[in-house]
Amino acid sequence: MAAPSARRSPPWGTTRNWALVIESSGALTTTDAQAPHLDYEAASYSPVSVDLGLKLNVRCDDTPRMSPAADCGCVYPDYTPTYDISVTGSYDQVAWHILWAQRNLAHQWGWQGHGPELTRTMDQSLIRANRRTACPSSIPRPSGKSCDEYPFASTHQGASVNPDFACHMVPEAQNRLEGGARKSWYNANRLLENDKFWVFVTDAPASAAASPVRPLVQCP
Repeated sequence: MAAPSARRSPPWGTTRNWALVIESSGALTTTDAQAPHLDYEAASYSPVSVDLGLKLNVRCDDTPRMSPAADCGCVYPDYTPTYDISVTGSYDQVAWHILWAQRNLAHQWGWQGHGPELTRTMDQSLIRANRRTACPSSIPRPSGKSCDEYPFASTHQGASVNPDFACHMVPEAQNRLEGGARKSWYNANRLLENDKFWVFVTDAPASAAASPVRPLVQCP
């Protein structure tokens, strides 16, 4: 490896960008740790050597069908991302159901500061079992409605392994739209098996009594 070369400092206030390249031997997932560090020398001054931040773990993977990167990408796995959903958005009835569940279920799943995180599952057999348990075919579906469950079927806290869940009939189009949006969010944040995340309902009333949703069907 060649010794680092001296460079003239740019004018004060100039923004410089650096790119880090992480390569693996071909395994599906690889990890690394990064810590920004500055070594600075100038004429007539003592050299400066200082850490610019904490050392952070980085995880890179090439899991198929992750987007927006079609083939590979990296995240900071020690950070727990938050899935935001609004009661005034395009799938407001799904958001109201989540709000009700977080305020009424015993464990308040996914509500940061109140309950435990949710953890994603990519196991399709578990996802199907969660859906069948929360929303069995024996529950009547009103016209234009479909059964929504919380915690999500795509988590390890789903109904087949967790009796503390809620189900609710919401507009079918909204349910489908929210499911697609959440899948895109999973992919953009590169959430893999057992990765943790929070769920935050935005634009919600502060009072639990103000939540207008009550279950329209009895979960089995």
